[in-house]
Amino acid sequence: IDHILPEKLDRDLEYVETASFAGDMTLMVRGIWATVVGAVKTKFLWRRRYRVALFLLDGALIVSSCYLAFMIRNDFTWPARAQFVVYPLLITVAARLISLAYFGAYQGVLAYFGLWDMLALVKAIGVSALVAGGLTFFIGLQSFPRSVFVIDSFLVLLLLAGLRYVLRGAARARTRQSGRHRDKALVVGAGIGGEQIARALMDDPACPYRPVGFIDESPERWGSSIHGIRILGGAAEVPLAVSANGIEAVFICVSDLSERGVAEIVEICQKVGVEYRVVPTLSDLLNGEQRNGHRPTSIPRGIAAAG
Repeated sequence: IDHILPEKLDRDLEYVETASFAGDMTLMVRGIWATVVGAVKTKFLWRRRYRVALFLLDGALIVSSCYLAFMIRNDFTWPARAQFVVYPLLITVAARLISLAYFGAYQGVLAYFGLWDMLALVKAIGVSALVAGGLTFFIGLQSFPRSVFVIDSFLVLLLLAGLRYVLRGAARARTRQSGRHRDKALVVGAGIGGEQIARALMDDPACPYRPVGFIDESPERWGSSIHGIRILGGAAEVPLAVSANGIEAVFICVSDLSERGVAEIVEICQKVGVEYRVVPTLSDLLNGEQRNGHRPTSIPRGIAAAG
C-alpha cells in the first residue's frame, strides 16, 4: 500500500486535470495491450509468428489506406485540427483489425489464398466501414466526410488482397523451386479437371513431372493459356508436341474428354511411344470405378486427388 497507493493517487489526479478523449483512448489501448501480453505466452506467439507478422502488415496498410483516402478526398490538404483526422483513423484501424480477425482473415493458409478468403476480406472491410462510420458520427465528428470510408474501403481491399496474393505467389514459388529436376508432361483436357491436374503437378515438389502444355478438344480454347501453360491444339498436335517439347508423360483427364476423345489420345500415345496416364475423376476414384476400359497407372502423389 505504501508503494502503490501514492503512485495511483498521483495518476488519478493527473487524469482529472488532463482528461480528454485521446487520453481515454490511449489508456484503453495500453490496458488491452497489457492484458493481451500478460495472457499470451512467448511460445504461443512464436508458433503463430507468421500470422502476427501478417496482422502487423495489415495494420500498416490500413493506416496508409486511411491516410491516403482522406488526402484524396481533401485534395491532399491536411486539416488545421489534427484530431479531425486522428480520431476517425484510430477508430477505423481498430474496427478493421477486429473485423479481419473475427471473419477469419488470419486463419487461412496463405499458399492457398482463394475466393473464400477474399470473401472474408470483403465482409470484414464492409462491416468495419459501417462500424467506423457510425462511431465517428457518435463521437461528434458529423462533419467528417463519409466518402472517405468508401474510398478507404476500396483502397484497403486492394492493398490487403494484393499483399496476400504476393505472399501466396512467393510461397508457391519457393515450394516449386525446392523440388528436384522434373520431366516434362502434357495434360490432355483444358477443363476443370485438367486445370487441377496441372496445378497439382506444379505445386507438388515431390512430383516427378511438370506440365509444359495442354491438349483440348475445343478449338475455341486453342492458343489460350492456363497458369501460363499454353493450350497447343487438339489431338492431332500430340505427336508434334511430344517431339518438340521432349514430353516424357501424357496425363489424360477423363472428366474433360469424351469417350471417343480418350480412346483417340490413348491410340496416339501408343503409336508415338510416349508414356501416358488416364486420370479418372474424383468420383470414380472414391467409388473404385474406371471408365473407357483404361486403368490409370502409377499416378503420382497429388495427381489422383486432383482428378
